[in-house]
Amino acid sequence: MRLKILLILAINILFMAAAYASIPTDWYFGRRADFNDAQSVGLAGNDMFKPTVFMNNPLAKSIGKMTIGLSYNFGFLQERRTKQVFDQFDNSLGELAYAENLFTRGNIGNIDFLYPLKYMNIGVNLRPQYIYDYYFYREFRDDFYAKVGEEELKVTGMTYNASVMLGKEFSNMFGVGAGLNYYFGSRKFNYHDSILNGTPVDAETTGSHSGIGFTVGISAMPIDRLLIHFNYQSGTNLKNWENSISKKYPADYNLSVSYLAAGEIPTKLGLSMQYTDWKVLDSVFQKTLEVGLGIEHTLFNSVALRYGFRFEPSFAPPVVHQGLVSIGWGFMIGNVQVDVGADVKRRVLGSSNVWVSTDNTMKVYQNTGEILIGACVPIH
Repeated sequence: MRLKILLILAINILFMAAAYASIPTDWYFGRRADFNDAQSVGLAGNDMFKPTVFMNNPLAKSIGKMTIGLSYNFGFLQERRTKQVFDQFDNSLGELAYAENLFTRGNIGNIDFLYPLKYMNIGVNLRPQYIYDYYFYREFRDDFYAKVGEEELKVTGMTYNASVMLGKEFSNMFGVGAGLNYYFGSRKFNYHDSILNGTPVDAETTGSHSGIGFTVGISAMPIDRLLIHFNYQSGTNLKNWENSISKKYPADYNLSVSYLAAGEIPTKLGLSMQYTDWKVLDSVFQKTLEVGLGIEHTLFNSVALRYGFRFEPSFAPPVVHQGLVSIGWGFMIGNVQVDVGADVKRRVLGSSNVWVSTDNTMKVYQNTGEILIGACVPIH
């Protein structure tokens, strides 16, 4: 009886390992949201001259009145998987595609509230921090192309960051900000595998995680129209990340430089760098340095045109370098600021970038993107 139980447990472990092998490592642990709001999406993640204390720029500039910001995000993931095909002499015949998937999602982007006081600003913000949504489906067919089985993996969930921040501007040249972050969310992992005349395999893990962290930042304007700000967001231990398992997520270090170039078409230039030590999550992971460049032109009637490029290396070794291009625009409807931003990315993963992979000839071609629509409403 004991041997039978051990055998069942061993089989379940093997099936769970096979399930995890079907998901890229960064999607398994959650991909960090690339956006703060619709403006930053259009600027490839840059935040330039923003009068907020709850995002990358903690400088509490005078805004005159309370504001509420709302946004909605639509994202997609398109994936194509291939494996090498060899002849009888072990010569490669090329790649054979065995799975094509498209997954879409929609979720609330940012909800933020900014309240100016006489000596400081108070900011309250809710935004996605890590996104786990991932879908994979594959059919098995015989020599006559009749379906004999299927494999399906679906991960859903998100980690939200709810923060309360205080910002203080000591002069027109210097400001600081700090606040608390509360992380919460859920993560659900489903796996299904069935083969004709075989026993179907179904596995599921869930978690409703939470954690606490903090953010501090400093901004300075050493010369007119040049703004430099540094932001530190602490790491956090997400308790109950999966069943009773907790995960320690790393801290982020952000450095941004913005410059306003005056002229017939006023132009803002932004350069940002973000450093993350992913070894905190797992010792085999890599430290990453992301670099983004954003440009904003102010056209007629205060219409803003934005675009940018971002370089994002993955934390799963061997490192895969991913490029992101973005575009966006902003305009006024009455006294309401409306912004739209979109980005698209592409990368090619190998079997080493897939969690517990066993197929050394596998390649995963991924295209991802998102559209974020937001509005900033002043409260009289």
